[in-house]
Amino acid sequence: MIQSMFLGVFVGMNAALPMYLWQSNAQVAVACFIIVGYTAWLVAATWAEIAGDFTSRHNLYALPINRPIKRFKRLLLDPGFWWSLMFGGAIITGAVWYAEFRQTPILVTTGAVWGLIAFMLNFGLTLAHPTTHCRRCGYQLISHMDPENPEQILQCPECGTAWMKNELLLNRNTPVMQSHRAA
Repeated sequence: MIQSMFLGVFVGMNAALPMYLWQSNAQVAVACFIIVGYTAWLVAATWAEIAGDFTSRHNLYALPINRPIKRFKRLLLDPGFWWSLMFGGAIITGAVWYAEFRQTPILVTTGAVWGLIAFMLNFGLTLAHPTTHCRRCGYQLISHMDPENPEQILQCPECGTAWMKNELLLNRNTPVMQSHRAA
């Protein structure tokens, strides 16, 4: 998380400085820093979230619960997606407005492009996020989990599929497991 934040600051500064030297306008440079830095930070944080074993990601694509339409539905019900969309849209369009590009078509286009970027990044995360549901049928497995056993194999009572916690992308550091342990 900290590395992706520093990467965002570094990339933002490297974009803002030439823009300032070219335009001699601090507002344009600040807007460039915010837009490029925030986008770079978000892409780096997303990459850090999904990086790792691409074989398991390939196997996750093949499961019926991860069909694109089901992932799209999960995305629309995810409050984090809506927060990312609204917060990022406000930051990006606010930076464009601050740079004195205040025409409505420019602001609307900027917001729409940001919405598309947020959708693509968050849609990619729907596959890689940990789940306490069976990845084949969607049955909730949290009541069958032992939070102290990271090697536990879970048998889905609905479809009979056996899952190891790492196949569900769960481990002892997952917030879901920590909240289940506290209960």
